[in-house]
Amino acid sequence: MLIRRIRFFAALLLLSVAAQAAWAQLGTTITIADYPPHGRALSPAQTAEMNRFAAAVVAVLNGGASINIGIVGHADFDPLGRQFENQVSRERAESAQATLQRLIDDQARQQAVPPARLQGLHFTPPVGLGTQRPMFAHPANEQERAGNRRVEITWTGTHAPLPPAPPAVTCVKPISGANPPRAQWAELEAYSAAPSMNPAITGLQPISAATGDINTDYFAVTIDAQGQTAAQLLPEYRQNFMHWISDGGSGQSIAPYSAADAAMWNSGNFKHAVMSFVLASLPVVGIQAETGAVVATCVSATDWVFSTVTTPKDGVHPVSGNRSFGVLDNHDGTLTLFTKGTDRVVDVFPYNAAGPTAFAQAEAFWRHFMGNVATQYAARHPRRTEVSLRRPYP
Repeated sequence: MLIRRIRFFAALLLLSVAAQAAWAQLGTTITIADYPPHGRALSPAQTAEMNRFAAAVVAVLNGGASINIGIVGHADFDPLGRQFENQVSRERAESAQATLQRLIDDQARQQAVPPARLQGLHFTPPVGLGTQRPMFAHPANEQERAGNRRVEITWTGTHAPLPPAPPAVTCVKPISGANPPRAQWAELEAYSAAPSMNPAITGLQPISAATGDINTDYFAVTIDAQGQTAAQLLPEYRQNFMHWISDGGSGQSIAPYSAADAAMWNSGNFKHAVMSFVLASLPVVGIQAETGAVVATCVSATDWVFSTVTTPKDGVHPVSGNRSFGVLDNHDGTLTLFTKGTDRVVDVFPYNAAGPTAFAQAEAFWRHFMGNVATQYAARHPRRTEVSLRRPYP
């Protein structure tokens, strides 16, 4: 059965709080509905969504959280009576908890999380409420009855004070020179995703498996620091990132792939979060709207890297490669917000027949993005830098 309802009723406040905050509360309720009339176990689709939730739980536990999870089962009105409704709802909650515990253990192994970090996880006994709290008190059709057949997962807790700021280790190095060699993008070429990073990933898109010339680019805006450090400016970059992508009215946007990915992206530990791009302003061989997914493969205090991947929802990304976003301290009273990318067109028709067109449109896309950055910091004397080169591969 398909999951139609995954709803957040409270904002998740995790590691993105200010460093001086000693404790922060977190709370989320997720509803998984559409069980069969007498079904107890999760369907494959429901299990996949639960696995994404488990990945988010493990990521937050690894950041030092203490989490309590409670699961409540519900039933639809059934001719077998109240006793049966209570029993089936309780068994749904018990089955969902057993599945979630197993998936959390699997995710902890995949993410190489020390067992000690899982000690902060606590489950309350599962509860079945039968039809005491129906979503639809008088269901008029099967869709509403399926809405009553559900489990609700509540995630609450606190996390410890944030650790000291990490050392200034970065994912990528700055670009220098008017005509920089390809070697200055070498670290970006080296990054690659792994399926275990996130269960949403069904395929990898390494640069080596793509076709044609390699694109290397660098778009940047330098502004007056005005007392900010690079690590202080990066959260602003992330906070405005989706707005700067979508602003302009030409159809582009980016958003977390799922509710679990949204929880990771909005936390301080967003490595492995999958994001979905809508690339409507990148026409390739007459195609006016394309989607593509990326996963965060490197995260530091001053930058991060997205790598292209294939997912069930977005399919194949039109290009294969990596793109970084970050803030560079120039040590002269200025900071540079930049995006640095390297990629090649995928070897899939029609993209492999339109390499130059795709790169030209992407160049215009990132130029417009940096224009939005410059507008945001217009009062801080923005100065722009652009490097965009196509090179033979290898």
